[in-house]
Amino acid sequence: MASPVRTRKGLQDIRTLSGASGAAVRSTRAYARLSALAMELERREHEEETSAARAEVARRRARSIERDIGAILDQLRDRAGDSAPTGRPAPPVNIRYGAGGRAAANRQETRPS
Repeated sequence: MASPVRTRKGLQDIRTLSGASGAAVRSTRAYARLSALAMELERREHEEETSAARAEVARRRARSIERDIGAILDQLRDRAGDSAPTGRPAPPVNIRYGAGGRAAANRQETRPS
């Protein structure tokens, strides 16, 4: 008895749902899209709350700095006997951060090679 002849099946014969566009597939995609949008909305709301809290902290710190500046200026006025100029701002103060400027160049020149 001879074995039955089988036709070879290739990649084209594999059945998938990729081309199906039934109502079930459309509704599943719609729910997936809704879920993704709901999660993004939640993330944005959380980001907005966090940003608002950080802004409030910055505002509070700015008010605190303004109070400190006022207190220091009041102390200076009291010590100077109200002779300190009030209408003109103080000259800017140069603050150097890090190892920059002429001192750093001098240190590099004096280092042994």
